[in-house]
Amino acid sequence: MKSKRLLSILLAAIMLFSTVIMSGCSGTNSEENTANMSSTREITTLSMYILTGDETTKESADMVQMELNRILLPEYKTMLKIHYLTLDEYWEAIDAILEETDPAKDILPDGKIDPESLIAASIKGTEGLSFNGLIDFMYDVNTTELELTKPQIDLFVVNDYDKYCSLVEDGKILNLNSYLDYDSKILTKYIYPTILSAARVGKEVYGIPTNKALEGEYTYLVFNKDLLDKYGYEVKDLTAFSSNKFKEYMSLIKANEPGIWPVSKVCDIAGAEMYDDSFITISSTFNSVGSSSNASFMETRYMDHLATVKDFAEKGYYPQTHLDGYRYAVEVQTSNVLEEVKEWTDQDGTTYVRYLYDIPRITVDDAFTSVMCVSSSSPNPARAMELITLLQTDSELANLLQYGIEGVNYNYNEFEDSITMTGNTYVMDNYVTGNTYIKYPPNNDHDYVENAKKSNLRTAPSAHLGFVPSFSGKDEKSDFECISSLIKSAQQAILDGGDLAQIRSIVNRELVLLGYGYSGTTTLSGVFGKMQSLQAQQSAVIAKNFGLAEEILSYNEPYGIYLSARTLEKAEGEATDDGATEDELIDGEVAEDVATEGDAVDGEAIELYVSQEVVDEAAE
Repeated sequence: MKSKRLLSILLAAIMLFSTVIMSGCSGTNSEENTANMSSTREITTLSMYILTGDETTKESADMVQMELNRILLPEYKTMLKIHYLTLDEYWEAIDAILEETDPAKDILPDGKIDPESLIAASIKGTEGLSFNGLIDFMYDVNTTELELTKPQIDLFVVNDYDKYCSLVEDGKILNLNSYLDYDSKILTKYIYPTILSAARVGKEVYGIPTNKALEGEYTYLVFNKDLLDKYGYEVKDLTAFSSNKFKEYMSLIKANEPGIWPVSKVCDIAGAEMYDDSFITISSTFNSVGSSSNASFMETRYMDHLATVKDFAEKGYYPQTHLDGYRYAVEVQTSNVLEEVKEWTDQDGTTYVRYLYDIPRITVDDAFTSVMCVSSSSPNPARAMELITLLQTDSELANLLQYGIEGVNYNYNEFEDSITMTGNTYVMDNYVTGNTYIKYPPNNDHDYVENAKKSNLRTAPSAHLGFVPSFSGKDEKSDFECISSLIKSAQQAILDGGDLAQIRSIVNRELVLLGYGYSGTTTLSGVFGKMQSLQAQQSAVIAKNFGLAEEILSYNEPYGIYLSARTLEKAEGEATDDGATEDELIDGEVAEDVATEGDAVDGEAIELYVSQEVVDEAAE
């Protein structure tokens, strides 16, 4: 940070020296002349609102604000006013300033916006100053705080997804897609794709999220290998609970192995995800994103699975409660880490093998922590987005906003490459201040970034990430609510012991009356078709840069089940895009284990595929 600060001082000094020389050569106003010749870029004032800890003092906040300006003004001709607010006051202040600066309230009787409202704010005391005069102002030791000439909000953070969606619906924040396509495209290389997808509402991104380690639950099937060998079964025969082979195996164990439970429990379908507990989407493999949403009671695989669960319970294939000491032919295990040991022998000499049944499917709750947004009332949206981009890509600025000033708020140990906070007068949430990958690591964990990236490459985005269904009117929304309520009631009735076949028949009849039906060979009609179409579109968007690490793709290889690295196919009639390679896929780093050589990663449509052997197995 010191080197950059010194550079800013030198730059300011050079400009001042140029002013003196040029004023001696011309008879024009020296300040005006220098401002015109230094750059054609306009000097802009931004107003930023950000969350801070209760411990942060005004003195520390003002010092950090001034230090940021001493970088931003010389290098970017940007002046920044930061409003530091604690959580208990933040949203009341945000709602108030958004209301106060809403352009709609400044519409004149003739329907035009009041020109006065379009004038951007400036820092009090800087009116009429040239660029060099502003440099002097920012380096003046007497300048300890900044005040705006009028209310303004250009950028702010949102730390709640429901609030985020509400701001989008109310038109309070800008759609950032055009910036991500051009001026701020670099962010698509800095922000992990799944996390960026969590900031989507439909196809649009309205806020720039913070990188983090994505975590979730891995599900395994642990097989008693001795029993597999005894009855002539292989792991790849038993990867679906509702398959005939799995049912046969359960029957054999129940009949011939007293003291051993056939299975510990029956878990959900691998890759299955429910939306509103009523519509289901199923990803057939780890490296695919499900793209066919359907009402769950109209999904054959789901109903077969429900029937299997009920059948296994009635036949006593699994215990109603889990107790230590039980032995199983197949045990369902879960873990928040990817278990490395795939085969082992117990103390009693029994050999077990571990099959990876499902991987974490990252939802909005998992991926969304905080986003930086541009206010729709900002008079400087492009510059606001530029600052957001800097805070996500420039480690000096990100560290300054997060940790404060070196030697004041923290001390840096260059030998250990670590920091120690001092004074506890400047406290910020690491997820609020921008990209965690480019800042000093939390708790001086030097493996933080590497472990976070490794963890992220072991997860898959949810098929419903960023999915927000839209309905054309009250009737469509009412139909959806009726469908959802009907299915939830039916599911509860089954759990309460109701007859599955009878309940299914009733529900299916009601769904047909609500408009379930095919208008073609594959397309659903009515609300069902709309849900399926919107979800399919969204899954194509979130799958755009999705890839998995080699350890996931090859995890089940010992059992003859192979997953291929994904390939990307252009949509019919479309050309591939700018030809970015796998080197640009994940966090700006090479990811050869994810994409195949030469594949584009930004194409509009993507096909994630697996080997034919796995496809055949899934079909079976």
